[in-house]
Amino acid sequence: MPLYEGIGLIGEKQLPPVCLDIGSAYTKCGFCGETGPRAIIPTRVKLDGQERSVFDYRSREDLDRLLVALLETIYFRRLLVSPKDRPVVVAESLLTPTIFRDVLASVSCLLLAPSHLLALMPLGLQTGLVLDIGHEEAVCIPVYEGVPVLRAWQALPLAARAVHRSLRTALKEHGSVVDPAGRSVEQVVDSLSDAVVEDIKVRGVLVAPSAPSEAAGSEPIPVPLPYPLPGGVTLTVAGRSRLLPAEVLFTADADNQTLATMLLDALLQCPLDSRRPLAASLVVLGGTAHLPGIKARLLSEVRRQAALPPYSETLHLDTFRMHRPPAKANYLTWLGGAMFGGTDVVLTRSLTREKYLELGALPDWCSLATPVADSRGV
Repeated sequence: MPLYEGIGLIGEKQLPPVCLDIGSAYTKCGFCGETGPRAIIPTRVKLDGQERSVFDYRSREDLDRLLVALLETIYFRRLLVSPKDRPVVVAESLLTPTIFRDVLASVSCLLLAPSHLLALMPLGLQTGLVLDIGHEEAVCIPVYEGVPVLRAWQALPLAARAVHRSLRTALKEHGSVVDPAGRSVEQVVDSLSDAVVEDIKVRGVLVAPSAPSEAAGSEPIPVPLPYPLPGGVTLTVAGRSRLLPAEVLFTADADNQTLATMLLDALLQCPLDSRRPLAASLVVLGGTAHLPGIKARLLSEVRRQAALPPYSETLHLDTFRMHRPPAKANYLTWLGGAMFGGTDVVLTRSLTREKYLELGALPDWCSLATPVADSRGV
């Protein structure tokens, strides 16, 4: 018996399903029925001597190879179990490309569940305005009485990648460096890898309670943060550099869109009788939601924007509440999938590999080729 199969069988009468939440930056993996993922790993694999993201595929065959490499890492290096005869619950975004879903169906027994709907399960809710602030983009989908309101979905490229770009700019403008080689701040910042920039963000970036004023001395500034780099280099993150990067999430773009307006626009697309319960049930998740102060600032911005035209003339809402989830925001969706997979729904609604080969494609809500009855039964 292989080692990984033996570990998976120790003390277990029934093999628990595997739960996966494959994000654009990190993948959460573990077993259904547990309170936390066994591992959180980058969604990157080493293929042909190069490290690549699973989402940077060029063709169907290329995606096959990338996903196989990722699943091998998950099963044989992290979970130490055999993928045979073990159901898999995958928390997927409703905007996941069809090709990605079809390749995942190579698993023996697959259950795909909407990520925004799963995020409400740990809270015991049926209704919520769910905002997922991930690495590439922020996606908002209202869920009313257990049904995602698809016509009201909103998405903006306001997430971790935008904060990273803003952080690089702030470091060049307000940072300082001590380099034995005599390099300037711009040269040092340009040489930083994405992993180092992310580490600086996690350690030092803060979200101000309100928009920082341009007037000097009008508000408290955080203390500078020295960040050591290899070669005896010390990069000092100035106080303003710790506050400015997150402002990109709340600064209106060319279309006058921010995270706050995205939530309000989603409410406008919902039926009238569902807007008030949705506004009183905001749920924010995703890795970027870990920035200190972001939830309080977002709630403040939503209330401020709702009191201004045009939302004050159309929404007529004055009560906005945000839930405090029982788990970390970065794996809240995974926890919902683990709870969902811990029930008998895996046995009744999973799609076996044999059924997938018979159909030739996964049932998909956005495909007219999928009968309504079949899509509800999968």
